[in-house]
Amino acid sequence: MERENNFSEENGEPMAKKIKTEWVKSYSDKALLMMTRMGYEKNKGLGKQNQGRLEPIIAVQQDGRKGLGLKDECQVSLESWDNTTEIINLPENYSWITNNASLEITLDDLKDNITLGPPKRTIDDECLYCNSDILNNILKAKSEFDKLNDSELRRARSRSNPFETIRSSIFLNRAAVKMANIDSMCEYMFTNPRYKDGSSMLQNNELLYFADICAAEKDRATRISRGAKTAQYYREY
Repeated sequence: MERENNFSEENGEPMAKKIKTEWVKSYSDKALLMMTRMGYEKNKGLGKQNQGRLEPIIAVQQDGRKGLGLKDECQVSLESWDNTTEIINLPENYSWITNNASLEITLDDLKDNITLGPPKRTIDDECLYCNSDILNNILKAKSEFDKLNDSELRRARSRSNPFETIRSSIFLNRAAVKMANIDSMCEYMFTNPRYKDGSSMLQNNELLYFADICAAEKDRATRISRGAKTAQYYREY
């Protein structure tokens, strides 16, 4: 006999008991007969004008150590994602960017890029390569997460990143998935690069190296296999 799972699939936390969708069936036939004689109609309220709740009152569920009656500063979005609004073209279209500048970088050029001074703690003025309005909107949206506690933050992360729900299955790194997609689109430029004459740049069972640089709460291992060999890389922060 399978044991009942009382934990959420999103974040592994205990989940609230589900209310029966057909809660009317939990009442006895005699009680329903008495209510029918008194004028009760199915899917209508108990009031004189058929007003009133159709579902049982849900008990208040306390979230952590928050005070009773505390209102969350971060409002939960009521919008639901509609997959039909996203247009996905397969295979995807792409275009190359041409760099007309010289690729020769000298040691003096690298030294000129070094800036000495106090550490910079903000990025609100880093708009050299992007629009300042876009940057400010992103930072404003990101600051909403500061109002969430640890439990709410884990739930939000689980909903936004489906890879977090894999758990004991084989781990998929998002950067590796994106890289594999680019590889398949661009004639396997990563896993099977070739010279202009068409010959392969790789030897048999040569390892594929790549760097996944991003912010994470903990280090994770990414495994990539080619042929009979498997390379394991660890990200360091």
